[in-house]
Formats: sequence, structure tokens, C-alpha cells
Amino acid sequence: MKLKLYQGATLIDATEAMIKSIDNSDQSFMHVIIVPDRFSLQCEKLVLQLLPQKALFNVRVVTLTRFSVELLSQMGVKIDVLSSGETLLLTAKAIDNVAKDFKSFRKGGIDFCHEINKLISQFKSSGVDPEELMQNANGIAKNKYHDLALIYTEYQALLGGKLDAISRLSLLNDKLLGSKVLKDTKIYFAQFDAFTKVGYESIKAFAKCADEVNISFSSALSLGNDYIYEKDIQQKVTKLAIENGAMVEVVKDSTQMSPQKEAVVKGLYSYERIKCDNKGFFNLYSCQSNNEMIEAVAKLIRYRVYSGDKYKNIQIAVAGLSKVESQIENIFNDYDIPFYIDSSVTADNSILGNLLQMYFQTVIMGYSYDKLVDLLANPLANEDSYLIEKCQHMAIEGKFAYKKYIEKDFKNADILVRIEKCDNTKEFGEIVKEILNRSNEKYCNILEQLECRQELKIKNINAQVGDIIFETIALIEKEYAGKINASEYFKIFTLLLSFRQVSTVPTFVDGVFVGDATESCFGQVDSLIVLNGENLPVVSNDNGLLSDEDLNCNFSNPIEPTIRMLNRRKRFRLFSLLTQAKNRLFVFTQKIDDEGKRKESPTYIKNLCQIFNVEELRAGNVFFSNKSDDISLKLLSAPLNSGRTSETVDRICNIDNLGQLVCRNGSARVTQIEQYFSCPFKHFATYGLKLKEFEIKKFDPRDIGNICHKGAELLHAQIIKDKDLSRYERESLEQFIDDNFDKIINEEGLSEKIEEVVERDSLIVFIKKHMLQFFENIIKELKSTLFVPNKIEYKFGSASVGNSKITLIGKADRIDIAGDYLRVIDYKTGSTGNILKELMYGQKLQLFLYQKFATEKFKKRFGGIFYFDAKFDYIKSEKEGYILKGFAPNEDEAIRLIDRAIEEEGKSDLVYIYKSKKDGSFKGSGVCKQDMKMLSNYAEKITEKALDEINEGYIQPKPHENSCRGCKYASLCWHESAKGFRKLEKKV
Repeated sequence: MKLKLYQGATLIDATEAMIKSIDNSDQSFMHVIIVPDRFSLQCEKLVLQLLPQKALFNVRVVTLTRFSVELLSQMGVKIDVLSSGETLLLTAKAIDNVAKDFKSFRKGGIDFCHEINKLISQFKSSGVDPEELMQNANGIAKNKYHDLALIYTEYQALLGGKLDAISRLSLLNDKLLGSKVLKDTKIYFAQFDAFTKVGYESIKAFAKCADEVNISFSSALSLGNDYIYEKDIQQKVTKLAIENGAMVEVVKDSTQMSPQKEAVVKGLYSYERIKCDNKGFFNLYSCQSNNEMIEAVAKLIRYRVYSGDKYKNIQIAVAGLSKVESQIENIFNDYDIPFYIDSSVTADNSILGNLLQMYFQTVIMGYSYDKLVDLLANPLANEDSYLIEKCQHMAIEGKFAYKKYIEKDFKNADILVRIEKCDNTKEFGEIVKEILNRSNEKYCNILEQLECRQELKIKNINAQVGDIIFETIALIEKEYAGKINASEYFKIFTLLLSFRQVSTVPTFVDGVFVGDATESCFGQVDSLIVLNGENLPVVSNDNGLLSDEDLNCNFSNPIEPTIRMLNRRKRFRLFSLLTQAKNRLFVFTQKIDDEGKRKESPTYIKNLCQIFNVEELRAGNVFFSNKSDDISLKLLSAPLNSGRTSETVDRICNIDNLGQLVCRNGSARVTQIEQYFSCPFKHFATYGLKLKEFEIKKFDPRDIGNICHKGAELLHAQIIKDKDLSRYERESLEQFIDDNFDKIINEEGLSEKIEEVVERDSLIVFIKKHMLQFFENIIKELKSTLFVPNKIEYKFGSASVGNSKITLIGKADRIDIAGDYLRVIDYKTGSTGNILKELMYGQKLQLFLYQKFATEKFKKRFGGIFYFDAKFDYIKSEKEGYILKGFAPNEDEAIRLIDRAIEEEGKSDLVYIYKSKKDGSFKGSGVCKQDMKMLSNYAEKITEKALDEINEGYIQPKPHENSCRGCKYASLCWHESAKGFRKLEKKV
């Protein structure tokens, strides 16, 4: 028996020293390096880096599970080995079989099953059997152990003659004794921070039949932080060697450390006060948000690469990677930073996993609206958007209400019927295979598209899922016989898929590695960046089902690891992570939590600040400052885009000028300008990118407005032709509506929408009733005013605005003329708001511009601008209910033309204008206190400014405060309220 221990200040140092010691020149020896799963790739890289390149075929890296299967096979031991998925299924079965006898637990879901599965492995690894659980448990944990013993006993019974991972390892340990299968083999255990009882038995067995067993472990350089190290390996391996009459050789790592790394190794979590000259090694920044933090890191990487560093020499460790993964992707892509995120997905969350869930959930949930629409919207299942629209037309409640929409038209409806009728696992497996077969061509196309878009990680992850699904089908058929319904099959199927983590490896060399600070493996690197450092280490006071007190029972072998052990290992893992930085260590934190409270800095950050005499810096003052004269700071804080044109969007659109994209024919609509002033980015998304929401073909208030405008257009055309208002009474208006209703509905394309409404006839009666009310108001207004409609739906084509290169186009609902005066009327089905205030914001420009264009064209004077209330909910009252909202110029002649009643009765029923009894002047909000020509000139001036900015490509989010409410582009622009809104700087 030959045992050798390699000691280092960190596990990675000890591992590197052990790998360097391998003499692979003698081809008669095989060198097997056994590692945990998560360290496999990194260890293979280390082997390539640290060993001579000529003889690597006799050095291999393998996990203990895989190696044990290989050895048993070589020894001719035929066993029925269970996969991790099969042990999970057995655990679920065991829980189902004994749940009725539980005293403490309640039968839970997937998470409960996973937790029990881990506990059973923990018991078996510690050498504790079910009987011992029952005999020695006491106190408040007694009922828990009662239930666990029931599950454990049932699990063992279900195993029969099969072996799970722990049983397989125990069998290997027995079979190795006396075997020559490891002759001329040297074993190396790398990157293990602890071993179980069964693990130490394996070390003992290997040591007896292999030529040599080597183990790397870590040991403190200073007594000050000795308490965070695991002493288990050296003590137990030494004891094991003594019991077997052997000696243990300890080899200490002699690699020289930099003064900064040595200070971290000795001073972190240490009772000693260690001091070291920083020399730019450690940097600490606090941020206000995740966005600020990630963009600051992007700028830091840009600066480091500009200074000569390489992307591959930078690694990022994130506390809680899953929460910020999408933000990192978006911001790093904006900054053109090549990166690889070391994350995985469970097979149930893959493209195929989601597809299968949609099929089963549609049937299980009784063809409910949301589940059916999810299925029909999946491109692998359906190509016909008409089916989705058909479901969305109607609001139906109850199970199977939507089933009729797919029975004839959905090409895969037969699969849903088969799922509904199926009652055995074999046929369910065939159904799943059929789903995969039918979607295979589209699925391959999606994978090709992902590769074309350079999204290789997503493509490679999903490419593995097909095989996992076929394995899962076979496993369920093997373990479950008899009757089973869709709900039960789906539960088992999802459980197994959720247990399979799917990941991939980087596909490029020069890229930034981004990993989870607690899960990923990090190598020694020039620059290490830690994000959300305030959340590290991730320790816990809760070990799940059993606490430390529960585990502290009188068992023959202690059940390990305890919460205390786990937390110590987490602190040590953080310690190991921070010591990976060779030249630079950057830590970014957020000082304010979600509730607005200030967070306390964790111990390791306080230690680092004391060691290097460093104070925290605000990220905003370094990475987002434009006041510094220092060249380095200027480069660090330089924005992604300068000027008004977004280089990123230019590149995507492949055009020279964003203004050409928004105004393709050199012209813009007046409504565009109003939306531009609402928010430039919203304007660009609407008119430049032409983004649209999925249109639901359902009758809504927007359609009512279209009916108003079209009906008014036809009515006015008839009035102009007749030149006689006296014939337009209630009965004649009703007849006019009946004669023209179908024409209005057809020309507006509303026939299909109305047909889909359940209460179609009631809706038509409702529309006609309110059309009548609207038309009566039009006739009332025309009979009272001296203005006569001259132009209906009048189009302004290519109207010039100042010196702008872009011309305006628009359409006025109605232009009326009386003598030398001209007024513009717009039918309004929504709220008009404060006209003058919104003019200042640029959001009420239409009427002012139309009035200016029309008076210049027809050589008339300003006679007023008015919104005609066309709302169907219009109700006349004492204070509100005026048909016209707007204002006329403060000229007696123009005001008298609006309504005869103003002169005759002293007030108008059409617009809020009355005659003062005191001096005979005209008062009310309908009288403009400002010069209307000045207002129209102002509208033209700010429109010219907007057109110039649009032409220059200005698309930055700069919203009016109300513009963000309900904005459908909010997820694209990333504008935060903290950045402020466009304010009203002066009053009219």
C-alpha cells in the first residue's frame, strides 16, 4: 500500500502540484485522475498544460462513478446498475407506497422527492441502515426518522438485486480486494474537499491493489484561518494507512506565490492582521442596480482589453448567476464582448421538453384557453395562426370549451386524442416519439438557425435533449407496468427530465468565462471579477428536512455532512475562488437591498479592505463619469454610443441613416411627430422597426372610433350634396344608418369581428343607437353654426416645414369655412386632455399644423380648432358635455360664427363660450387667450426640430412622464424612472 498526499494552501494549488508530479514517460503505467463531475473539463485542461504533450494517452481523467462501472465490467461482474434517474423513480415509488403511514411528512412534489433521494444517499454513504434510524432516533426528530425509515426500507425493497451508486461503490470495494485489475495503475484523487465513509473504503481498496494512490488536499499557511480548512482527509487517510501497516508521504507545494495572493491566503477569514501593498490588485466598487453593475463590468473589460489583456484571461464569478444571466448577455452583446456563460438547463426546460409539456398539459387541463394557445403558438406544433386567433376571438370558460377549435383544423389533433385515451406507458412512449418525429424537421431548422446566429451554446444544449427523452421513455417503460393515465405519466416524465442537467463547454478560445460563484469551477486567471459580492458566501441555517440537532443522534456512524460542515465548505470554496486571481481582483457589490435597506459588508470584503488598505468606490463615479481629466478614467467611463446615432442599431439594420428608415419616402405623418415627442425610442420602434403586437381579432373601442369617422364622412358627403339640413331629423338619420351600416362595416373590415361576437345582434343595435346619437350631434352643430363643411377627410400632401428635409403628410377630418374664416375639426373618440399643455410637449400638434397649412392654402384667417366629441359614452350635463372642445381666436366676428346662440342667448351649447353681462366681451375656455397664429408657428417650429432630430437618427429613450405607462416597448428601451423624464420648462 503506497499513499501520497499533496498539500497546498488551496485545493487547486495542491492539484496542480500533484499533476506536475506525474511521470508519464513510462508507457507501461496508466495514470487515472479521479475528479468530481464539475471539475472534469478543468482537470483535462490542466493535464494538457502541465504534462509533456507526447504521452498523454496513458493519462486519463474520469469520475469515480464511471470508473467504478468500468472496473466492475473488467472484473466480469455482471450487475444491474441503476442510473440516477432510476434511483429517483424508486424514491418516488417508495414515497407513494408508504405515504399513508407518515407521522411527520406530507407527500410533496418534485423538490421533496429530490430531497429524500439525497438523504437516502447520505444515510447509505454514512453506513446507516433503516433499522438504525428507527432505533436511535428520539426527541422532536423521532417522527421524521420514522417516516424516513419507512421510505428508506421501501426503497431498499424496491431495489431488489439492483445497485444504486453507493451500493455499486461498496460492491467494487469488496471485489477489488485480491483483484489485479489495477495492476500497473496509479490513482490520483483531485479536487475533493471531503470523502464519505464509503469513499474512504474506496481509497483503502485502491491503495491495496493499485501501484500508488495520490490525493491532493489543502492545509492552512497560517493558524489565523486554520479553522476554515477541512482536516478530515489528512487525518483519516493517515489513520487508514496506520491501520494497514503503511506509511503516508506528504508532499508540500513549493510554488512561489505573489505577495498579494499570499496575503489573501493568510489573511482571509483570519484572526491575524495581515497587511500588504495593494499595487492595484484589489478593487471594490458599489453599484445601485444590476444594470449599472453589469455595464460597469463591461466597461472594465473593454478597458482591460484596450490595455493589452485578453478576454480569455478574465473570469467573472456571479453570486446568483441565473437571476442576471439575461442582463449579462444583453449588455455584453451590446459591448461586443465575446463570452461564455457556464450555466445549464434541466431537460424539461429545453425546447423539446417544453413542447412535450404543452401537449400533455393541454389534455390534462381540459383544453383550457391558456394551455391550448401556448401549444398552438409553439412553432414545432403549429403553423396556422388562424387557430390562435379563433381561440382569442371568444371568451369561453369551462373545460373542453376550446376543443372544438382544433378537432378539424389542427393537424396534430390526433395526438391530443391519443394522449386523452391512452392508459399504458408503452403507448405513451410511442406518442412522445411520434411528437418528436413530426417536429423533427422544424426542430433541425431551429438548431441550424441558432448556429447561424452564433448561439452555439443554446444549440448544443438542446441538441442533447433528444437522447435524454428517449432514455426517459425507456426507463419509464422498464419501471412502470399496468394502467396509468396521462396525468400520472406526465408527472413521472417531468420528474425525470427535471433531474437531468444539460450543459455544454465553451466553443471558442478568446472569450470571457462567466460562472456561478458557488457552482462553477474557476481556474487561476489574471483578472477575476466577482459580481453581487455582498451575497457571498451562500451559507444556510437550514439543511432541509433534518437539522444539525436532528442529525446528532446516537448512530454507529455519524451522518455527514452537517450544516456546520457544509457552511465551512462554502466559506472555503469562496476562499479558494478569491485566491485564483493572479494580478487583479475586482469585487462589485450592491449596498441597498430590494427593501431599500443598507446591507452590511460580509466578512471577506472587510478582510480584503483591511489587508490592502482599500476603500469602496462608487461605480457611478468611475464608470459613468464625464468630468474627469484623467485619460484612463475617460476611457473607463466612455459611453457605448456617442452622438445621436446608435451604432449597434445601424449595424443591425445595415443602413447609413436611421432617418431614412423612419421616413422612407422623405415624409412623415403628423401623428409620427406627436409620438416622437412622447418618446423618441417609442417612435423609432413603431415607425422604424415597425414592431407590432400580435393583433387579436376582437371587436374593441378602436373599431368604434373607426365607425364614427367613416359614418361622419358619408353623412357629410350626403349633406354637401343635398345642401338642405332640414330633412335630417331622427327618422331620416335612422334610415341613413340602416342604408349605410353594412357599407361602413365592410369598408372598415369589421364584418368578421362582429360575426365572431356571441351577442352579434345586440352589438349591432348598440352601435346603431349610438351612431344615431353621434349623427344627431353633428346635425345639431351644423344647424347652429355659420361655418359650412368645405373639405371632408382632406389630405395634406408633402407640406414643407421650415428648412427641414422631411415633409409632412396628414389628413384633416373636416375643414369648415365661413366668410374669411377657416376652422379645423377632428372627431375624437378618446380624451382630449389639456390642449395647450400638450402642445408644449409636442403631443397635440395636428390641429395647429392643419390650421396653418389650410389657411395658407385657401387664403383664409384663423377661425379656430376643435375636437368634436365622438365618444359613444357621451352624456350631456350641466358642466360637461359640450360637443366641441378647443378654442376660437379672440375675435368677436369669428366667435359669432361658431354658434348663433352666443349672440342671441348670450352663451353656446356647443362650446364653452359665453357673453359677459358686465362688458359684453366673450369669455370661457373656448376663447383662445393667446395669438393662434403664434401657437401654430410654435407647433411648426418644434415640428421642424423634431424632423431634424429624426433625420439625424436620434432614438434615445427620453419619454414624457405619462408615456411609459402601459408602453409595449418598455422591455426594449431599459429606461428607468431614476433617469428622469422630459419636463415642461416653460408655460404657454
